[in-house]
Amino acid sequence: MDQLHQDTITELRKHIGDASILTLRCPLDHGKHDATPHDDATLGSLCALPTELRHLVFSFLDIRSLLVFRRVSKLAMSLVNAMTEYHKVVTNTPDALRMAIAIRVHHQYTISELFDALCTRKCADCGTLTQYLDVFRLRRVCLSLNGFCQGLRPSVQVSAEHRRFRILRPIMEQIYGNVDAALDRLPTFTPIPGRYSAERRFGHGGVGFHDNLTTSFLCFDPNGVPQFEAALSVHTATTFRTTAELNGIMRKSMSLVIAPWLDSKNMGSASGVQCSICAHTYDIKRKSCQARTDTKEGWEEIMNLKICELWPEEGLAEHMRDAHGAEL
Repeated sequence: MDQLHQDTITELRKHIGDASILTLRCPLDHGKHDATPHDDATLGSLCALPTELRHLVFSFLDIRSLLVFRRVSKLAMSLVNAMTEYHKVVTNTPDALRMAIAIRVHHQYTISELFDALCTRKCADCGTLTQYLDVFRLRRVCLSLNGFCQGLRPSVQVSAEHRRFRILRPIMEQIYGNVDAALDRLPTFTPIPGRYSAERRFGHGGVGFHDNLTTSFLCFDPNGVPQFEAALSVHTATTFRTTAELNGIMRKSMSLVIAPWLDSKNMGSASGVQCSICAHTYDIKRKSCQARTDTKEGWEEIMNLKICELWPEEGLAEHMRDAHGAEL
């Protein structure tokens, strides 16, 4: 089972950013400092409250404010470290916290809201098991598009000079007056600088989509604003379909991390695993498409491949018996 878990994580990592970059950019200090407070340490009237009420107060702070308070003193650090939700998140899935800080959205929600999202197991759009968490929208998502998961529209990129925003700029100005005013009111995140890519066409001469992003870029969520959605529909219809789809996959992955499933009832976590037989079949099917990727049918088949189908540990053995007549 350990090898299955490792193979699953390896497959999941192929479709998102390098987690080691998160570790370098956001080296969390949890467990690196002595948080034992002095006997006479105090935080004023806050110390008069019982532990449960202190944690309730902390639960209303957004993550950025919570982390700022945590740095006030050893007593403050020890109180935050003792929060159940904080401890579970930072222990079991620190990359979710790192990503929230790295893309500058940790002021948009609380540690309790992040924890609740991590307790879910299924894609919010199609209901399949997934270990990807969209830290920007705070929801589980998968990267299987088209026939498997239509999902929400991916985020839209806009540079500081708005050069890449021509299609939606008139709409922004009509609704909000100007682009800057719109970006102040819309949910946005700043992607980690680097080279992003997406590829669904494999083999020699494969077609992919890539982009280089710097700190001058913002990404915003166009969902829920009918004018944006209508404009994007027209743009997608007039854009080369493969380009639009690959671009969508790439932008959808910018704020994703691999995050195990947390549980409100215990301190541990759980992870899904791939069926080794299904994974092998998927690999064969993927390679068989190489000779037909220059045709519409071949491209459709590549784009409709389901990404890393997962099973809970307790359901994997049953799946292998029912689907393949094999034992785990």
